[in-house]
Amino acid sequence: MKDLRWDDIELFLCVSKAGSFAKAATFMDATQPTISRRVDNLEARLGAVLFERVPTGVNLTACAMELLPVAERMAGSAQLIRRIADSQHNEVEGSVCISAPDGLAAFWMVPNLVKLQDGHPNLFISMDSGLWTGKHGHMSSDICLHYEDPEDEDTIRIPLCWMHYTYFATQEYIDRHGSPQSIAQLLSHKTIFHVAQVMQQHRWPEKTTAANNLRTSQFITNSSAASLMALRSGIGIGPAPSAAADLFPELVPLPLGLAASLRLYLYYRKESANVARVRAVKDWLMELFSPKEHIWFGEEFVDPYEVRASESIGQPIVA
Repeated sequence: MKDLRWDDIELFLCVSKAGSFAKAATFMDATQPTISRRVDNLEARLGAVLFERVPTGVNLTACAMELLPVAERMAGSAQLIRRIADSQHNEVEGSVCISAPDGLAAFWMVPNLVKLQDGHPNLFISMDSGLWTGKHGHMSSDICLHYEDPEDEDTIRIPLCWMHYTYFATQEYIDRHGSPQSIAQLLSHKTIFHVAQVMQQHRWPEKTTAANNLRTSQFITNSSAASLMALRSGIGIGPAPSAAADLFPELVPLPLGLAASLRLYLYYRKESANVARVRAVKDWLMELFSPKEHIWFGEEFVDPYEVRASESIGQPIVA
């Protein structure tokens, strides 16, 4: 085989992760016929079929499955080369990719992004909320936020803050169905369940685990953003971060106490520690999630039900 280029590897990785030529075309700013033609050309030069074309997109062949980890290691090496080169200058410019849960990204990070961009006009941010990366902790991003402690010894890991979950509903839902006064009463209500809420279960109160095992949810999703929108639409009762009390005043916190407390971690590659643009984004995130600045992110659970009950409805999220 001859003429294998780096952009062939990028093409292979993008199609593999996207699962279809059409989605890969969107990510690579190309057309679907162009991606299809490039894949055909690559397969011809390799003398091997990489993708099985199916109605829903593509499946990886056995050959592609064997090549995938090799290509991912090559991509990691290419990123390392870029990071080492980047560390040689101190200008805050260029692109930084942040990997973060979709709810945090959509409702807390993006609305506060203007301050970062105003301070660094030549900084470009991309945000991965699960669409581009494979599994959590996949360090194709420059900075990752996740609820699980990374095990990679090549990363710098910072315990960022605490995310405390409690139960919310809309006033409209309460007017129609009433408000549960205990976890036991919750079982008879319409509920919303986010299937990714399975991390750090050793930190959950026993009553939360019991309720999750017993109740049948009317709405189930794997998206934090969809879960919050379902709550705001009055579909049912569900857990949300305590900060939702300030972010979404229309949500009513319920007297059910703590549902779960999760530790949120920030981590990045050691070789990125001296890259100016990565350092600038890291500092912004540290401030954005600072427990000293925001009452909801500290280790101690602040119950929004009690805050509302004490006539602090207008209390800002900044302490």
